[in-house]
Amino acid sequence: MRKIIFSIFLLFAFILSGCSSSTTSDEVKLDGTKKASYYQMAVQYVEKLENHYQTNTSIKDDSSVIQNAIESYNHARSDIGRMDLKTDKDQNGIPDAIHFTSITKNKDNDYVITITMKGSKHNADEMLTINPDDNAILGLSTTVDYSRSELMGQAAKNMVIGMGTTFTILLFLWFVVWLMGKMIGKQEVPATVSEQTNENEMDDLQLVAVITAAIAASREETSTDGFIVRSIHRKQ
Repeated sequence: MRKIIFSIFLLFAFILSGCSSSTTSDEVKLDGTKKASYYQMAVQYVEKLENHYQTNTSIKDDSSVIQNAIESYNHARSDIGRMDLKTDKDQNGIPDAIHFTSITKNKDNDYVITITMKGSKHNADEMLTINPDDNAILGLSTTVDYSRSELMGQAAKNMVIGMGTTFTILLFLWFVVWLMGKMIGKQEVPATVSEQTNENEMDDLQLVAVITAAIAASREETSTDGFIVRSIHRKQ
């Protein structure tokens, strides 16, 4: 039993490690000024998303990228918890709750600026994808940094829900089959058997009469009163 539990644990760990591992990207080497401008751009979008979340203030950009960014941020915001974006001890225009992580290049040679937001419940990464030629925004998403135990707990919860749903459906199908069997079993099968028995008895009487007449004819007798057929054996 312990080996089975340990094997399941290793399987979950392998799946989670595969899901949580990020694709390899190349670090972009930029001068300090250029790097700071990209980070500042990402911070500004985080502040806009946070302001929209807190006050429901509309963002003056109805593109699909921004709408998806709002949906992603709002979905993750409750798991981040309280986040202070006003305190700036260094007075550099960057909130203390935000830390720079990296600027990488994806397979399409676009820049991916990643900053980390510190929350009271979880940290989260905000990833801004831009075209380095014209700084056009191609993507903006929020990813909560869940712990390994939380990921395994969620996976176990999903597994239990899936197994419970499957068991419920199978139980329902079993009940339907059982009910159909009960309904079919109520048909009058004995009447058919009785009719078949009566037909067999009539066939036997006719056969007795034919045999008796044949014996009487072979003996050239006109009466069959002296003949008695005691049994008939059917050949299988």
